[in-house]
Amino acid sequence: LLTESKRRIFENYILNDLSLSEIADLEGMTRQGVHDTVKRCIAQFKTYEEKLRLIENKKKVEEELDKIIGLLEDASLNNGKKDEVVHIIDKIRQDI
Repeated sequence: LLTESKRRIFENYILNDLSLSEIADLEGMTRQGVHDTVKRCIAQFKTYEEKLRLIENKKKVEEELDKIIGLLEDASLNNGKKDEVVHIIDKIRQDI
């Protein structure tokens, strides 16, 4: 989703918790340039999220999975089957 340069800058800022000055030194650019790049990356991700609605969709899936768990707790499935369904739901949660 980002160019290699933008990805590296954003990753260093967000994941590696480097300061703007540290990143500027690493990338051979100004602190202001790094700041502008980070702001553009954030804006770009917000645009992607508005279009794709991934976070919203993930929340909806989580809510539905919680409803299934609630129904299972009320259902008369034997414990083995209930445990199996809960395990499948946990796998789904890991994938989203």
